[in-house]
Amino acid sequence: MQETIEKGKDNCRVFLESVNAPAPLKKTEDQPLLWPELSWDPTALKPICPLPEGLSHEQVVWSYIQSRYHWEKEANKRLNEENSNFDRELELGVDIAMLHLTDKKRASLGGAIGWPPKFSPGYELLGVSQVKPSRIEIHVKHPQPTNFNKEYQWIFVCLKKRSVAY
Repeated sequence: MQETIEKGKDNCRVFLESVNAPAPLKKTEDQPLLWPELSWDPTALKPICPLPEGLSHEQVVWSYIQSRYHWEKEANKRLNEENSNFDRELELGVDIAMLHLTDKKRASLGGAIGWPPKFSPGYELLGVSQVKPSRIEIHVKHPQPTNFNKEYQWIFVCLKKRSVAY
């Protein structure tokens, strides 16, 4: 029922009501947490400048979100220039990912260069959950849901390997 209401599926909602489906529970608004302070400028990260040592998981995720947003925004500007190089722009995206992510095989590290950017510095930090001793999940909410995604949330999974957070 909740999903039919959120997605505007009126025919489904009417059907569910006709078979006495229970009404959705009242949803409480998540109160965002404060992102941690960063001692570096994530928009100025370069592949030769690793992240500082001893970071919290939230700092790594926050740096990643800001870095990716800045990269994609700037890549869009550069791609409109005459001498732009799409492959080089994607390489920069991969470089940023490699600074923040584990070396786990992924289908795409660089992602795509689109508009609006995939990540936003307006993302809200909803929570941090330690699922296992070696696994922490960072819950993040999109700041401005669209008509397609009325509410869009991410879970960043942070793993701890050999006493090093990734």
